[in-house]
Amino acid sequence: MPALSEFLMMFLSTAMGAGSALALGIWERRRDALNRERAAVSFVILDLHTRRALREAAPQVAAPGGTDASRVAESLLKARDNAREALRDVRFTSPCYEELRTLVLAVNRYLSSVSRQPERYEFALQELRQQALDVVTAMCASDRALGYLEPGGTERAPAGRRGQDAGSRPVT
Repeated sequence: MPALSEFLMMFLSTAMGAGSALALGIWERRRDALNRERAAVSFVILDLHTRRALREAAPQVAAPGGTDASRVAESLLKARDNAREALRDVRFTSPCYEELRTLVLAVNRYLSSVSRQPERYEFALQELRQQALDVVTAMCASDRALGYLEPGGTERAPAGRRGQDAGSRPVT
């Protein structure tokens, strides 16, 4: 009988060791996935923040043949591509996933609208800017580890606008 109890002790200790190693591996994989997700979303937030095209301005009807509309479209195509790229690192179950998809669709709607009425691109741009603000606010509210930066390169929004306390750190 002592051999049987000795065998059971060795078996249980081996099983417990293997189980804890498996649990640690799963936890580590989830942590790494979350870190990749946060980095991807933070990059999109920073990218939107640096886009001069998204700065707040009073919209006007554009003069025909202007080059500003095409430069804005180029900038927004890059922002859309960055958001699409970030979707690869964001879990399907993450609230940020839907927000990034919303952003991509909003840019697509903007580009479609501008192709129909290029002289009214500034009006469509202000609508897109508001959608980008809403997306960034929602992403930051869903994960307090994300730092809020207002799209368009302006300073950080007031505390009530970003869904975080006033002492949160900026995205780096």
